[in-house]
Amino acid sequence: MNLPKLQNFQQNQHIAPVAGVLAAGLNTLSPSLEAKFPMIPTYGKPTIDQRLTLSPSDKASLLVWVSMAEKRIMPGPEKENLRLLGVLMTYYATARTSEDKVKVRLGVAAVALQDVPSWALNATLAAWWRGDLGDNTFEPGLSVLRAHAVGMVAEVQWKILRAKRLLAAQPVEVLETTPEHRAKMLKKLSHVVGTGRGES
Repeated sequence: MNLPKLQNFQQNQHIAPVAGVLAAGLNTLSPSLEAKFPMIPTYGKPTIDQRLTLSPSDKASLLVWVSMAEKRIMPGPEKENLRLLGVLMTYYATARTSEDKVKVRLGVAAVALQDVPSWALNATLAAWWRGDLGDNTFEPGLSVLRAHAVGMVAEVQWKILRAKRLLAAQPVEVLETTPEHRAKMLKKLSHVVGTGRGES
């Protein structure tokens, strides 16, 4: 197994300092569409104010994003994960670390992170190199890397869920609850009551 050269890591050509949805390349979602996510209940039958119903173009755009996002949360590719982990193992290897030992450690790491998408592993390692996940003087524990990477995937999964509920939301009429509307309705009601009493 050919491990990446340490000088390649030092050039920092393949560790991108990105995180979250940006790391997945999914920041193409329209802000106006994403702003509607909180308007849909996260449980029960999804509904939306009929005045906020998605246009055909918005639906098409959201469907494309969901399709892309579902592909991005798939594990791997395995070859890319191995390359990224190889950088990690090479960086922390000492003069006394044999190539066989590095291969064993790389194999263990690959198993621990086999269900993680490469973009999430890449972003996690970037965070580690920056010191965002702790003291990077020492090699990180696999549980630390996994927790961070899985957390980012979960963020994308949550947005996929919200997007799907928005797409499935049925339009409903929502009663106005603003103070101005309440005052207007009370005025109408008092007029009706007054009319019923014979007042002009």
